[in-house]
Amino acid sequence: MSFTDLVKRMKKGPSEVTGIDFGYTATKIVRIHKSATGLVLTGAEIADPLTARGAFVVPPKLKARYASLAISSASATAKLLTYPGAIDAGFDHNLAKSLGVESPTDSRLGYRVVAEGVGRQESRVLAVAIPVGDADPVMERFATGIPAPCSLELAPLAALTAFEAGPVSNTNSPTCGLVDFGTQASSLAIFHKRSLVLLRRIDFGSRKLIDRVTSTLHIDEDTALNILSDNAFDISELLTDIMSPLVSQLIVSRDFVERRENCSLRQLHCIGGLTTSPSAMHELEHALNIDIKIFDPFSIPTLQNAIPDAPSDPLLNWRFAAAVGAALGTLQEEP
Repeated sequence: MSFTDLVKRMKKGPSEVTGIDFGYTATKIVRIHKSATGLVLTGAEIADPLTARGAFVVPPKLKARYASLAISSASATAKLLTYPGAIDAGFDHNLAKSLGVESPTDSRLGYRVVAEGVGRQESRVLAVAIPVGDADPVMERFATGIPAPCSLELAPLAALTAFEAGPVSNTNSPTCGLVDFGTQASSLAIFHKRSLVLLRRIDFGSRKLIDRVTSTLHIDEDTALNILSDNAFDISELLTDIMSPLVSQLIVSRDFVERRENCSLRQLHCIGGLTTSPSAMHELEHALNIDIKIFDPFSIPTLQNAIPDAPSDPLLNWRFAAAVGAALGTLQEEP
């Protein structure tokens, strides 16, 4: 054994992690174990959203020594940056400017090199800036005791890690995409040859759809949600009108990637609140002329009874995407 191999063994990373996604409406928690044979999901649970102050209490069955955290932040910035050639020593110094962050001390900055350029080839870097005002209150909940926090990232980016471990790695198609429908905004990520080639924020969320349905049909929100989820009424024309800005931006993004990468996007996966509306998903599939699937992050082996309170509808498993991705990001990291 070489000295380098010995050092790597001594710096062995955690073998078990609790992934926690602090969403606006709920907290999603998973526990994933890493062994010589691979990864195993040993537990998952949905809890109330983070409200009260003090240390965050992880259920005993989901508590590992380390926790990987994911948060939602409307003020955060995430970009897929491109640079000519390889990443040089000045990259870190210019990161805040590249992200459009005026005061670096007011944000937590991080990045991952997606593709390292050689010669005239460009480098692609996924970079993020999270305001300390959003990050610190969550980190303070883990100031003492177990689990100890080992990472903090944006929930949409954590979900991308879970997506990479699933469809990106396992699909036969070289190109696939993920749409994450948030309440106020959505995001689109497209991968080609297992590499992220596009990341875009779209100013369209489930709230805009619900508000338009309630105001147009003169109904309350609960009735609107029922109409969207059960297909009892034909509102296809209304959905076409409401979702046209979203569809237009998705088409522009798809066409850009297909021309640039000389590829064809035939499959689009979705997560987020809008996926609970079959009529909205059908409208999207029809408008884009593409195969739409609801992404299930539980693609890794799962212990029997690991999810006792799992959703009765497996199509709701997407709610755990960010929690799973946060844990995978730590477990897959090089020591």
